[in-house]
Amino acid sequence: MLGRVGRGVEAVPVGEEAVRLYGELAALNRDAYLPGLAVSLTNQAALLGQVGRGVEAVPASEEAVRLFGELAALNREAYLPDLAGSLQSNALRLAEVGRRAEAVSVNQEALRLFAELAALNREAYLPDLASSLNNHAALLGRVGRGVEAVPVSEEAVSLYGELAALNRDAHLPDALRSLTAWGYVLIENSRFRAAVTPLTAALLAARELPEYVAQSIIGSAADLLRLAYAGDAAAVADEFRVVTGQEVPAWMKEPPSATEG
Repeated sequence: MLGRVGRGVEAVPVGEEAVRLYGELAALNRDAYLPGLAVSLTNQAALLGQVGRGVEAVPASEEAVRLFGELAALNREAYLPDLAGSLQSNALRLAEVGRRAEAVSVNQEALRLFAELAALNREAYLPDLASSLNNHAALLGRVGRGVEAVPVSEEAVSLYGELAALNRDAHLPDALRSLTAWGYVLIENSRFRAAVTPLTAALLAARELPEYVAQSIIGSAADLLRLAYAGDAAAVADEFRVVTGQEVPAWMKEPPSATEG
């Protein structure tokens, strides 16, 4: 609760105490308290990452993965979602401290497990699978495997589109963020013209959202369009004309500031 209201520095020692107490309980009754210990470690890793103590967050996150792996080995149906989630969190913690190649491998396993879960219960786990695909595309891009990132990002866009079709209010923001992420991956692969369609679609559709949600999506899409224009002005202007029926606006010709999707 402290972490959620921005008081992460105060939250960390409280979380440490929770981990210590769950560790004590698990030592007395492992079957009963191992899940609580695993969850508390996951929470503590997130708090440490939040306050910039990423190096300390990684071992806590890795221990959570190990414990959820142990639990899933005993009861796969009950703990597979927790194991997949802890792997995805661990990948993010690893990426935060620059261990990106390891993060890709860990997130690949999370992606595999979420795909397994979605095959069993598509409605329940499709959002997790889409999120994991988005994360994986970003990680691939950051380790120089941009060509592999493109189809992964495309799949995330497809799944978020499916989710938005089922529940537009709930999933449209994430669907539009996945479009901007796809645009970024295309730009990173020097496919500047191809990036115009998803980025323009995100920019226009975001206007339907409440301003506090739309602002960041519009800002990202607009700056990525500037980045694409800077990469190949003629091709991007031509594609923008095809997509919108309009000439490139003045704001797209301004210097871009976007460096990440």
